[in-house]
Amino acid sequence: MTRINTEEHTAQLSYKDQRHKTWSTTEDFEMRFQNVHVDNDRPVDILSCTTTMEVGIDIGSLTAVGLRNIPPRRENYQQRAGRAGRRSAAISTIVTYTDNRPHDSYYFHNPEKIISGVPRTPWIDVDNKKLTYRHLNIICATEFFDQLGTGADEENIYGFFQDNYDKFRDFISGKTEQDFDLETLIPMGVAFDIDEYKKDILGQMEKLKKSVEEFPEAYREEDGQEKSVLYAFLEKGIFPTYSFPKDVVGFYVEKERGAKIDQKPERALDIAVSEYAPGRLVVINKITYKSSGIYSFHSKFRPDGQEHPARPYFESKSREYFKDLYYCNDAACNWMGLEIQSKCPFCGKETIRSQNMLKPWGFAPINGIKTREAEAEAEMTYAEEPCYSITPRENEMGTVEGFVHLRYSKRADDPLIILNKGPKSAGFMVCKDCGAAVPGDDEALLRKIGKPYMRPSAYYNCHHPAGSVVNTYLGNQFRTDMVVYEITLDARRVNVSSDGFWIRRAGQTLAEAMTLAGGRLLDIEFNEIKSGYRLRYAEEDLKAYVDVFLFDSLSSGAGYCSALAERTRELMGETRKVLEHCSAGCDSACHECLMHYWNQRVHGLLDRFAALELLKWCESSELPPELAYDRQEELLEPLNAMGAEYKIVGDGVQHYVRMRNKTSRVVAYPAMWSENLLPDGVITLADKLLKYALPKADEIIRAKTK
Repeated sequence: MTRINTEEHTAQLSYKDQRHKTWSTTEDFEMRFQNVHVDNDRPVDILSCTTTMEVGIDIGSLTAVGLRNIPPRRENYQQRAGRAGRRSAAISTIVTYTDNRPHDSYYFHNPEKIISGVPRTPWIDVDNKKLTYRHLNIICATEFFDQLGTGADEENIYGFFQDNYDKFRDFISGKTEQDFDLETLIPMGVAFDIDEYKKDILGQMEKLKKSVEEFPEAYREEDGQEKSVLYAFLEKGIFPTYSFPKDVVGFYVEKERGAKIDQKPERALDIAVSEYAPGRLVVINKITYKSSGIYSFHSKFRPDGQEHPARPYFESKSREYFKDLYYCNDAACNWMGLEIQSKCPFCGKETIRSQNMLKPWGFAPINGIKTREAEAEAEMTYAEEPCYSITPRENEMGTVEGFVHLRYSKRADDPLIILNKGPKSAGFMVCKDCGAAVPGDDEALLRKIGKPYMRPSAYYNCHHPAGSVVNTYLGNQFRTDMVVYEITLDARRVNVSSDGFWIRRAGQTLAEAMTLAGGRLLDIEFNEIKSGYRLRYAEEDLKAYVDVFLFDSLSSGAGYCSALAERTRELMGETRKVLEHCSAGCDSACHECLMHYWNQRVHGLLDRFAALELLKWCESSELPPELAYDRQEELLEPLNAMGAEYKIVGDGVQHYVRMRNKTSRVVAYPAMWSENLLPDGVITLADKLLKYALPKADEIIRAKTK
């Protein structure tokens, strides 16, 4: 009997400190897999790798490939499937398992589109002025540092602002159009103005200079060394990032009593506020850790930071990490902003509240160590839907031919807020000294844990004094490119009540469907695009608006939403297909059509028929017709099973409620209808109410038959 040793080979284990480690964990596993042993470690028999990793192994003899799920794009599928039969094998086999999600379901029913489809043509948004300016920034910076005899990767950001910033300003100010080969550098269709360009780059430099001066801690590497100019420019979007995420945070696992980093998996911040949030379990190299702190490794090595590594982030003058958040307390309205308001800009109610918002700079496990099996129970929290608080001006809106109530606006570098409110919107309790954190608003739970890190020297334990504990949401405001679709609703005909059962389901579902449709239309992984929706109300109460906004998941922007804006009619047509066609024929939403891992928080709100009604209104002012007698019978019949004193009966034409000696007519109607369209003198029940909140329908009947 032989024991087989299996190890993981993913980016999660790729951290390497050049000063202390010869290889990263993944590189060590590679060597052991190839029978190159170090320190008498056991050999590795099986590597569980990412799909693109072959670690230098000859795979030409492969005759079969098994895929755990459908790859994101056809070129991914063809590349992975093509690994079989490379040496002219007579027969090669590819077996693909389709997962329970819309992406896999789509290609399961349309296999030819991924097996034999033509790979997509590479595309870039050449009309994007922001991207053009970023590449000009590289040209200017390279020329400037060449004159100094150095490079942006060699100069640290502190030294640059102290010694060379004035020279750089003079260098940029002296630039003329003749200094650039504009015919080569500027794509056709992009208007270039040298004065506008110089104002743009110098404005960004001033913001960066202020940020470095107010909070230099954010511009240090893990070993405490200053970040290079190159790294700082990439982080702040002055240089193009080439689709790599900018706001990335790590989960720190230390060893040797906190002297070194053992592992540091990283995630983009908008994902990390969910997956690394305090209370969540994180498995790294077969070991389970429970997140319980906001932390960065190098912060404890400052002379004044050994006992208070988190405090500089809370007290920074720049307010980069800890700031006030304002939000509408109406559960049906999702307005949020960083500027105080007297009343909600969307719903008009005087329900504005404030809360703290903390931008995490990193995460760490409870007490800085692994979790015991008895404590390995996750407390799940998720980031809310993204909030977008800017309303485009009239001159920024475009119309769409064939859609009566639809307008759109292409947006560049607009702000979005991603927020994790904690369990039941109770936030997180965080110690401002050590960064220890627990989900919820119970300060007593925080005192049951220690600091989220270890100290290599003297022992110290933070007791989280009352004056150092704060309740806060976790989140961040970031900027990206997007397109906003505005759908106008006539409140005299459409039920625009924010606490009703139709409008929230319709808006949320339409946003999710447009995301899936956008991915299919551009032939990209649908996660490259994210979406949200919001409700707005006109002051005269005669109109309401459902705004669906699609944005590039990369904070630097990838140009996908700009492309969708130019193909709005096609996007709406593909969205209709997503909503109309479900291979399982579900009556609301399922994993075959709309549900997937990334939108699991809103599964209970998804209803493809509500979204389809909104889409038809948007196109032609169409309202759903009166419900047929049989459909009303189907919706009303479950009320009879509730054991109530009344009985729902029908005569083949109409339905009635019989209670004691009283009989009243009852009508089920489309929830999209405004009350103005409802008949008088009868009990009216919305179809969505009967479907999703039967006890509420029971209450209404009882109240109206007394």
